[in-house]
Amino acid sequence: MTSQYDNRSNQFPVDIIYWGRRFQSANAYRIGPGDIHVDIAGVTLPIDTKVEISFQREGQEWRIPAIVANVINTKVNLTFLEPQPVLYHKYKPYVKA
Repeated sequence: MTSQYDNRSNQFPVDIIYWGRRFQSANAYRIGPGDIHVDIAGVTLPIDTKVEISFQREGQEWRIPAIVANVINTKVNLTFLEPQPVLYHKYKPYVKA
């Protein structure tokens, strides 16, 4: 089982960039080494769609290419096109196995 940072009380806003448009109505709530889970409203993202996720956290800016892996209502699982060990390890103190 993959460990993941998952703390819904520590959700943070993220932008989803899709077809060159930036959508600011998403909140990340789970981060793993290869994916991120977000709540998103106002846009439907088809599975296998390439997007970028952009956010600023603790003074660092992130812009990560990803693909839509799964969608259930407003919950979207985005798989990073390349693993993000730096991002994952940044949140490792919060990870639960």
